[in-house]
Amino acid sequence: MNLARKWRSRHFDEVVGQSLVVRLVKNSLFRNAIFPAYLLSGTRGCGKTSIARIFAAALNCHALKEFQKSPQGQQFPCLECTSCLAMQSMNHPDFMEIDAASHTGVDNVRQIVDASSFVPVLGGKKIYLIDEAHMLSKAAFNAFLKVLEEPPSSVVFMLATTDPHKILETVSSRCFNLFFEPVAHDAIVGHLQMICERESISCDRDALMLIARESTGSMRDALNLLERLRIAYQSITKSSVVELMGSVDDDRVCQLLLTIAKGSARDVLLMCEKLDLKKQNAVLLWKKIIELLRSCLWLKNDVSVEGLPVHGQVTEIAQLCSYGKLIGFFELCYTYEPLFSKTAAPHALLEMMFLKMAQVEEDTTQKPSVSARVTNNRPITGGAGPNDSTSSGIQSRAASSTSTSRTISVNSRTPGSVVMSDSATMVNVAPLSNNSSELQKGPLKGSEDIPPVEIHQTAQSQWAACLQEIVKLKDPLIVSIFRQAGVPVFEVEAKTVTVTFPEDILFFKDMLESTKKKWLPLFVRFYQEGVAVIPLFTGGAPKERPLKNTATVKPVSSTRSAQEENTTFNKDSEKWQKSHMILDLFPGTITVVPDKENL
Repeated sequence: MNLARKWRSRHFDEVVGQSLVVRLVKNSLFRNAIFPAYLLSGTRGCGKTSIARIFAAALNCHALKEFQKSPQGQQFPCLECTSCLAMQSMNHPDFMEIDAASHTGVDNVRQIVDASSFVPVLGGKKIYLIDEAHMLSKAAFNAFLKVLEEPPSSVVFMLATTDPHKILETVSSRCFNLFFEPVAHDAIVGHLQMICERESISCDRDALMLIARESTGSMRDALNLLERLRIAYQSITKSSVVELMGSVDDDRVCQLLLTIAKGSARDVLLMCEKLDLKKQNAVLLWKKIIELLRSCLWLKNDVSVEGLPVHGQVTEIAQLCSYGKLIGFFELCYTYEPLFSKTAAPHALLEMMFLKMAQVEEDTTQKPSVSARVTNNRPITGGAGPNDSTSSGIQSRAASSTSTSRTISVNSRTPGSVVMSDSATMVNVAPLSNNSSELQKGPLKGSEDIPPVEIHQTAQSQWAACLQEIVKLKDPLIVSIFRQAGVPVFEVEAKTVTVTFPEDILFFKDMLESTKKKWLPLFVRFYQEGVAVIPLFTGGAPKERPLKNTATVKPVSSTRSAQEENTTFNKDSEKWQKSHMILDLFPGTITVVPDKENL
């Protein structure tokens, strides 16, 4: 018999890592408050089926009354009575365990419902354990509803599942829910150590800790891995666990991360060749990198690490890399995660990911893009005035490194561009107005990674230019909505543009969101890459605009002439406010229809 079956828990005191669930079940038995249906949900190998069987044995155990009188200091279930012995041999006539994965139909459920009407044979309760209950069909669940809500008094249903979200709400609401947490790392290590002593297995503690970490909270997975190691090795060590799983040793991956953190692409490739990573599983190596980076982030924030590798090299990586750089590593790794299942060359993809990680700069997540604006006659120079926050940000960025100076000036022959004198790089920017002064030449010391400076006009002219491009979308409804907006508020550091619309057009909010792909690129173009647009419908009524389209009135036979109606319509703007706004936003005509009394 394998270890997982041999060391399956038989009574409540042997259950590992589920103290809350055990307390709920034992208190229910002590108070004789038995619910007709239970839903046991949790990850694989956390003890759902084991506790369900122990609970079923306890319901029919002959020592139940003694337990209710004195619950302390006794083993329960007793494992000695006729009912308990029948449960251990899985021959109990009142306990039925059903695999819902192979009995998914409504006919199977109807058989259970019909059989539940019979009285118990050996004990006081008839128990139905339905494992993998989420595999039942919708029709089968619906057939279960009535009997779950009002079952016979002698019947208890237990539904076990690893995916509670697939259980119908109508079923879940009729059950007493027991949630199983993944078994804690220390609990797995302690249980494995006890089994090794009982089974005379030679295994060091580092190997047990690695087994517990790889099992991710599943006691069954940990026992199965220990079983494989016992068969393969006479003495189980950490290196033997790494070899059996095809994983990579922590020290080797730490050497690779240290090389990546130093930023040399050549050294990264040499380290990949030295460690011979082609012989390792690419997905397992990716997981190991994520695990070590997570350890570094926890150490960086002075948080104790439980179940994660922590040693000298991990501490060195955490000290060498800034918080922003570690976050950049994380984001890059998760960007490449979905590509491993699609590529035929996973190791080449890993090398590409390592080279990209070596290019991640310090504090990349904390540096907003630099944007400079020119308003009226305010120049941008190499220095920074006391009130110029943007120029100050550029100067502080440039002062962080020592490199050759760079002069920024305006190319008079090419309006709307800036020339970097040392590299002759053209940077496209918004054209300056006639009143704006030329950029003064000034040395700006900085490294080669200084971002291009975007120069914009005033907020009004910037919004007007953006609005002109929105008009070119040839979508009248979008154009009319944005024409009613006020001048947006652009926050550079937050990368947000807040656009305020009149409150009375709130019903266009969903339409604006559904057409975001059309107009959002224009905001990115005129404001900043990666900018987010926040629409607010809190403004007042739209301003009165001069009437561009004259309404034409069809001649009708009435006491008042069409000319009089048209004149009244044009002059009385307060009475016809909405009509004037519609004519301003949409081309067309409005016909004044007289009252029926005047016909």
